[in-house]
Amino acid sequence: MTAIGYISSKAGEMVVQTKEVKMGIYNCMSLLPAVLTLMALLVMLFFYPLDKKHVDKNVRILEERR
Repeated sequence: MTAIGYISSKAGEMVVQTKEVKMGIYNCMSLLPAVLTLMALLVMLFFYPLDKKHVDKNVRILEERR
């Protein structure tokens, strides 16, 4: 939080955050999860094969183990 300029209150004093701090908090809570979700989606699409061929192969392996 200090990286975006957040100032915490001390002993109950009221601190008004700047517009930039409010925007930084908003970005951390909305933009960051969206970017991370997109990155996870790309990893799943390109590095985790789950097409029909791989699913059938996994089914065969599991049937052999039973």
